[in-house]
Amino acid sequence: MDNNESFTPQDTLIQGDKDAGICIGIWENMEHSFQLEGSEVNIRQEYSKISDNARSLSFSFNVSAPIRFSLEILLPQEAANACAVLNKQVLIMPFAENWPQETVPLNLTDCQKKGSAVSTFSPGEFQKINFRWQQGDQLIIYLILH
Repeated sequence: MDNNESFTPQDTLIQGDKDAGICIGIWENMEHSFQLEGSEVNIRQEYSKISDNARSLSFSFNVSAPIRFSLEILLPQEAANACAVLNKQVLIMPFAENWPQETVPLNLTDCQKKGSAVSTFSPGEFQKINFRWQQGDQLIIYLILH
């Protein structure tokens, strides 16, 4: 998972009878481009090293019209914690306690602060995020390593 400044173009759309999406198994810089239901979709995937044990994988969406599809993102086995942020709001809570707020500050809602954290992330497994993506959406997966 080294930060590579170049972006590898990918043609990664997978379509089934009821679902379409892309599968992300490598944390590196990439560009994904495809057409789905008449819409042009371009996704810029950027990998970043935040600190010795913190990484981020961000996805910037450029779509010609709002369109629903899924991202399936592999959370590395060496993950000690992770969360997902969509347009600066926490979408998937960290799966472990003691989030390093000083390294990766999270903007939690009052409801998220009061309740017990529920997360669907699991190290070594794919996390599916099915969403109606719009122009300018940004999804960031933050990863804390052991």
